[in-house]
Amino acid sequence: MTILESTLNFVGASIASGITWDLLKTLGTEILSKFKLKFISEKYFKDENQCDAFLEIITNKDTFNDKKPLRDVQNVYVDITENETIKFVQEYELWLKENKEDFEKLILKFSQTASVNIGNQTNTGSGNIINTGIWNGNIGR
Repeated sequence: MTILESTLNFVGASIASGITWDLLKTLGTEILSKFKLKFISEKYFKDENQCDAFLEIITNKDTFNDKKPLRDVQNVYVDITENETIKFVQEYELWLKENKEDFEKLILKFSQTASVNIGNQTNTGSGNIINTGIWNGNIGR
């Protein structure tokens, strides 16, 4: 589980997994905008590039401390900004709580757009049409 997913679960969001940096950049632009507006304007990051670097790491890197994932957030923040303020982690946790429903909606939107439409199939010969696929992570027919 990534740092972002672990911290979302820590604040009570019902997200198992699936939030990636690419997903945030494509379908989660509103979440990114809210994050940047808050944390860049409050001078936690010097610019958008630094903020993006932080977000990319927490969406890609696995958590080291499952029971206290905010420590991982603090470590990434210090590595990116060289600022050891503890206030960032408190503000980050509060921001996640305020926006956890947006993350839950993002996962729902992603799962709805990730479907496959096979379309109409007709058998013009004497063989059978057999569709295989994956349902809920299980391979089946």
